[in-house]
Amino acid sequence: MKLHTLLYVLVLLAVFSTMALADVKSGNFKGSCYHDSNCNGVCRDEGYKSGHCSRWGGACWCDT
Repeated sequence: MKLHTLLYVLVLLAVFSTMALADVKSGNFKGSCYHDSNCNGVCRDEGYKSGHCSRWGGACWCDT
């Protein structure tokens, strides 16, 4: 029974830790994103740690 509970807790930790590492598309960045520094500034203004441009499509993604 204890092993079952331990495995359940480990699965929950794994799920929630990956959620914390997810990127969020910037809500305020306008246009195509080609320079990480511009995206980073917008993301910081939105309250995120940092930001970066996507490799494909030129979107700005903020790091949670």
